[in-house]
Order: sequence, then structure tokens, then C-alpha cells
Amino acid sequence: MRESIGYSAYNIFEDVYEYNENECFIADSIESLRDFLKGAGFSVEDFRAMKVHISDILDDFGASGGNYCMEPEALKRFEQEARITGTTYSQEEYDEDLVNVEVDLPANVYQPGKISLNSQNAELSSKIIQTEIHSLKSDQKHLDEYRFDVRDVLGGLMVSYTSVVSDKGSITQGGEEASFRMLHKGHEYLIEDLYCSNPDCNCKEVHLQFLKVVPELSEKPGIIDCFMAEMNLVHAAAERSIRNAVAPDEENV
Repeated sequence: MRESIGYSAYNIFEDVYEYNENECFIADSIESLRDFLKGAGFSVEDFRAMKVHISDILDDFGASGGNYCMEPEALKRFEQEARITGTTYSQEEYDEDLVNVEVDLPANVYQPGKISLNSQNAELSSKIIQTEIHSLKSDQKHLDEYRFDVRDVLGGLMVSYTSVVSDKGSITQGGEEASFRMLHKGHEYLIEDLYCSNPDCNCKEVHLQFLKVVPELSEKPGIIDCFMAEMNLVHAAAERSIRNAVAPDEENV
């Protein structure tokens, strides 16, 4: 295995990696990672340090869409590994000690917000959920202001995330937006994630609604409702936690 680039923080209880705004954070060392986590809003003991290699980054480590925030030494090691592996990227200074790096991921790696050529696999749902957790930060204003109709809540209405946070509305309700798009065998699909609207309900599931774009239906592309997939967040988190618990490259922060 090639030399590690640095360390990222995995939140054991939230089942996500720590970000610096919109970029997955990669520290020079475990010590500097601990310093970074002091302002994270969680106890340092809630995190586990994960070694990050160039192979991890090219596999979209942290479900970040190829976006990373690196400390100086981590950046140097990344630049060296990028030259060796032929990895292309762009970078922009964040502040005097941090640099944001956007890596050009291979075409077969799922990239949040972009069309994927090979996304029909079990990890698609996992990465969608993880991406949505991070996007809550930028969508917080909409989430705080949104109000449910009590009749919908009592009726167990499943609510599309897009319908809450997008000003253009969800495509499933006559709007223009969908949470995700993907290509499969030459066809474009839209994906909407739906959640239970009842705050007293103890369900831990997300429903993923897949819709096929059919341009030939009319001058304006139509959509066909294909199927609904159900994912249990508790079971998915437990499975990933078990895999992480036996991974050889992780350390307690």
C-alpha cells in the first residue's frame, strides 16, 4: 500500500466524516486532527482517526464528490501521490494553513450532484444518505422555516427532501428539482429521497423514489415513476460501523 496522505475524522455516532464547510477534512497528523476537532461541536472521543490514501480519495473517500480540505503536509503528500498516479486536480487556498482540493474522480465513481455512469449498486444509497447529512448545513434556513400541515403529519405523509429545501419544488409534486440524477444504460433517472413527516414516529427509514426521464413523451421531457426503494438507516449504519471497526488503518483520535 502506498504512503498515507493524512488523517480524516470519522464520527462514530453520526456515521459521517468531518468536513470543513463543504470539503472532507484531511489533517497532517492525529495531533493536528485533534486540534481541528475542538471546534467541531462534538467531543473528540466521539471520533476515530482514519488514514487516507490516494486510492481512498479516488474512490470518493467521505462521499465528498472529490472535494477535500487539506493541511500543508497532507497537501504535499497528496501532490506527490497525484504525480505518481497521474491524478488530476485543482486547488484553491482556503486560508493560510488550509487548501481546498477538487480531485477529478474516475468516471465510474459516484459523485454527488453529478451524473454517474455506474451507480446502480448498494453503495449508491449509502453515499446519498451521507451526502444529505452534510447538505443539511447549507439547507438549514429552509428546514427551520418549513411548516407541515398537521393533516399530512397525522396521515403519515412521506415528504421529499427537495420539496422542503428547494425554492423550485420537487419534481414529484409538479416542481422542477430532484435530489439526484444518474445515467444507467443510456437512460437518465431522477431520484427523490422521502422521509416520514411525523416527529413522534420512531421509524428509521428513507424511501428512494426512482423516476425515468422519457424525452419522447412530449416536447417537454416527461417522467415515469419506476419504483420505490426502502433503506433502513439503523441497519446501514450498523453494517458500516462493523466494517470500520475491523479496518486496519483506523485509530482512536
